[in-house]
Amino acid sequence: MFEIFETDEFKIRKIEISDVPLIYKNWAKELEVARYTTWVNHSCEQETQSYVENCLADWVCNSYTWTIVHKAESTVVGSFAARENQHKIDIGYLLAMEWWGKGIMTSVVKSFIREAFKNSQIERIGAVCDIENPASKRVMEKAGMQYEGILSCWMKHPNVGVNARDCHSLSITAERHNQRLHREN
Repeated sequence: MFEIFETDEFKIRKIEISDVPLIYKNWAKELEVARYTTWVNHSCEQETQSYVENCLADWVCNSYTWTIVHKAESTVVGSFAARENQHKIDIGYLLAMEWWGKGIMTSVVKSFIREAFKNSQIERIGAVCDIENPASKRVMEKAGMQYEGILSCWMKHPNVGVNARDCHSLSITAERHNQRLHREN
C-alpha cells in the first residue's frame, strides 16, 4: 500500500511515532471525536503512544493508518485508516473538531479512492458508520460511495455504549469509479 497520498491542502502520510503528542492533543483525548470509533478516548499520552505503535505494527498485516497533515500549517488534523482484504478495502477516518464541516474528509476520501483504484487488484472500497453519525455518511456519499443498507448490530462504539450498534454501509466499486471518471472527462 502507498505511504503517501495528497489533496490540494493536505498530505496524508504513514503515521509516525513523532505524531503522538499532536494526535493526543488534537483528537485522541476528545470524547466527541472518538464517539463513533472502536476505541475509548485516551486519558494520557501513553495510550496514544501504544495506539500509534499498534498502527505501525499493523502495516505488515494489510491494515494501514495515515495522519492527515495540513500542508501550510504542518499540523496533524486527523487520521485515515484502510484495511485491505484480497480484492477489497474497508476505510475509516476522523478529524479534530476544529476541522469539521470544511469538506476536508470528503477530499481525503476521494483522493484515497483515486489512488487505491490504481491497483487493478482492488475491486471495492467500503466503509460503515454508526446510524447516528449522519456527517460521516454524507462524507462517503459526497466521495461517490453508494448506500448499501443498514448492518444490524455491526460495530461496538465503546464511547456510546456496550452493545453493538447498527451501521450504514456504503461502497464504491472500481467499475463505478471508472464510469464516474469517464463521465467527468
